[in-house]
Amino acid sequence: MMPKMLFYSLLFMSILIVELVVLAVHYSVENYTFKVFFLLLTLITGFAMGVFIAEGLLQRRRSKRSQLH
Repeated sequence: MMPKMLFYSLLFMSILIVELVVLAVHYSVENYTFKVFFLLLTLITGFAMGVFIAEGLLQRRRSKRSQLH
């Protein structure tokens, strides 16, 4: 079974992919404010995804250790 945190990281990864696609499509036609806003948005989403991946992997490691003992 997949830990909840890894599921959340996959959710944030899909959101990040959508944000990057929107940024790529609109990059050439939008102004500087939009680009900065979306860059900050993708950085926050990427950071959240990284935190959830780290927590999910730690949780998975702890659950495997507890099953061995």
